[in-house]
This record gives sequence, structure tokens and C-alpha cells, in this order.
Amino acid sequence: MFPIILYLLGGLGLSAFASGCSSFSQKKTPSLPLGPEPLLSFTPRENFLAHQLFRKLTQAGVTPQQMNQGYWQRNFGGKLCEDSSQTACLKGKGDAKLQPQEILEYCLDHEKQCRGIIEDELQRPLGWHLEDKDFSTVFDVEIRKKIDHVVRFLENIIERQGIKKGSAAYQERLAVGLTMLVSMPEPKMIAEKYQKFLSHTQPLKELGLEEFQTYLAYEGGLRLIKNLEVEKTALEALKTGTGKCTEIAKILYAILKRGGLSPTFVWVNPWFTKDEEFQKALRGDPFY
Repeated sequence: MFPIILYLLGGLGLSAFASGCSSFSQKKTPSLPLGPEPLLSFTPRENFLAHQLFRKLTQAGVTPQQMNQGYWQRNFGGKLCEDSSQTACLKGKGDAKLQPQEILEYCLDHEKQCRGIIEDELQRPLGWHLEDKDFSTVFDVEIRKKIDHVVRFLENIIERQGIKKGSAAYQERLAVGLTMLVSMPEPKMIAEKYQKFLSHTQPLKELGLEEFQTYLAYEGGLRLIKNLEVEKTALEALKTGTGKCTEIAKILYAILKRGGLSPTFVWVNPWFTKDEEFQKALRGDPFY
């Protein structure tokens, strides 16, 4: 499966189950390593949510070995993975030390099993779901329709290129297109900074998605206006049009999943790195 590595920046700590802002990587296929039972490497004080999830999962019959599958780490500065050329790497798999990230990662990979447990602990819906379970509202229905329309639009373009559905090239194009949908602002702002828009969406042209580049120029995207006052769910952020780092991560995760891709969160905290890629994004991109 094509690895989806999409950089969303943050460092706001565990919020609505996502830690900080996140990157995305391909979802790994869990395996069950043999060996000693992993020991928790953290206390409830250090990460209460992960500790509670661990307790309830083990009560439900999930073994520590099943959770000790590692977690994805963004390789900022090329210093956090053994191979400095990697963009991300899997850390801690089968090492008999159960990290909070691994418990959260397990729940992302087994969302149906974990959703009720997580929502009980958070006392609120999971932040990346695009339904509010309220039949008196229509916003969630409309946003899902819009996303489904964009997915079909992109799929049509990709299929006309003769690219096989589900292939790495197919997933790459779909992922890049949906990422641009999330990162692009309303049409008025695009028109005011059209050359910057063309520069930012150059990857679409390189992948043969010029039709979608034109679509975004006229229809705009789902970019949020920066607001850090209150942590929002994906739906809340989309409805108000406000949020930032963690909200963008939840929106992108939800949209990639709805598009049939397999995203997962990658544990990052770029604010405490000297990563040039991050600093360049801060300095030069008006759509950042």
C-alpha cells in the first residue's frame, strides 16, 4: 500500500485522542510477536487516557503482546530513525515496553473495538467522525456529500489515466488530491493569491490532476481560519471554518478514510526540532 505521509504540525499534547498534530502513514498489518509480556513504560499521571484504555482493553481480553506493535515516528532532522533517509519509522515493536503511543495506535487500528471505550473516557464523540448522530441536523450529511463528490471526481480522473484502482499510483493521486482539498482556502483568497495557489498545487499538475486543480480554483477547499481557543472535532471545525493543527489532522484523517485509504496518525512534535522542512513551511507558504 502506498505510504501516505502528510505533514500536519503541532505539539499541543493529547487532545481528543490525537497527540499534537500528526502526519499520516500507511496502516500496518499487526502481527503477534512471541516473547515476554510487555510492561507499561508510563504511569497514569503521565498519560491517564492511555492507561485507562490499556486497563479496559485488557479487561476485554486484549493482550499486552497484541498492543506491543510499535508506533510511527516522524523522522525529523533524519535523527529519530536508524535510517536517516526515512520519512517515518516504526518504533518499539515487540520490545516488551508498552508505550502510550502503542495503545493509541492499537485503538486506531481497531476502532470498532475501541470506539465505545474511548468515547466513554473522553465523554465526547471521537474527533474525526463526520456524523453527529443527530437527525435534526443536516450539516454532517452535506459535508459527507461534498467529500464523496470530490472522491468520485478524483477517481474519475485517475481511472481515465488508465491507473488501476487500489494501486500505489492510484492511492498516491487520491491522497494528494484530498490533501489539497483540506489545505486550500475559499475561492476568493485563491483568486487574490493565484500564483501562490498554482505553486502550492503544482503536485496536482505533476500527477496529471490538472482538472482537479481547476476545480479547486473555482470551488475552493476546506481550509480553516486559525483559531486555537477551543479544541474542536472535525465536524465542529468544518462547521465553524476555524481551528488549526489538531483539527486539520482530524479532518484529513476522516476524509482519507472516507476516500477508501488507510491513514494513521504518526507521533510528532515539530515545535521542538530544527527540521528545515517545517521551518520553510512556516516562512514561505501563505496557505500553510
